[in-house]
Order: sequence, then C-alpha cells, then structure tokens
Amino acid sequence: MNTVLTDFYFDEQPCCPDWSGEMRYVVCYDIANDKQRTRLARLLGEYGDRIQKSVFEFFLSDGGYREMWTRVLGEVEVEQEDRIRAIPLCLACEKKLEVVGPRGRERGEVEVYVIV
Repeated sequence: MNTVLTDFYFDEQPCCPDWSGEMRYVVCYDIANDKQRTRLARLLGEYGDRIQKSVFEFFLSDGGYREMWTRVLGEVEVEQEDRIRAIPLCLACEKKLEVVGPRGRERGEVEVYVIV
C-alpha cells in the first residue's frame, strides 16, 4: 500500500523576504522496509549530504527540491507506518540554526576532493 500524505505546497511563497532562490532543506525518515530505506538513502544522497543515519541536508533551488521530492514520491514505496518529512529552512531560520559537533557544509560551500 503506497499511502502518501503531504502538506508541503510547491506554490507557496517562501517566508523569508531575502530569499535567494536556494534554500536549506532537511529530510528525515523512518522506513521499516530495508530495501525501500536503502533506495531512499541512495536517492537523497544524489541531492545532498547525510548528516545522521536517516537525516539528509540539502541546498536546493525550488526546481531542484521539486525534482527531488517528486522522485521520492514516485520511487519509494511508503507504507502506512513509514514517515518521510521534508523541512524547508528559509534564510532567517537558517541563521538561527544551532549545531553541536561539526557543522558540515555551509551555504555556498562546495566539497572538493583532491586525489594524489
């Protein structure tokens, strides 16, 4: 059974007046089925960074977010007991972010790998 309830609306205006067109998103999930959980983790890994075992963080444009979320809804079988939650953080909210431990990537930073 693929029951999907979503209360995120793509056409809503962002709450931040100085919105630059890219937002930080946090996606967390609790998926019982190992295969579906692995599929979701791989898909989310294409768009952002894993910051906990079942939590990913992204910096995405509106179009990038729509693409990612549409793929999540289309490719992952969600059972009634499963949960996937996407949390958009506008710039004003992002400035209030508190982190204990390594902060990870910040807005505008790009990971660079040098292979020697």
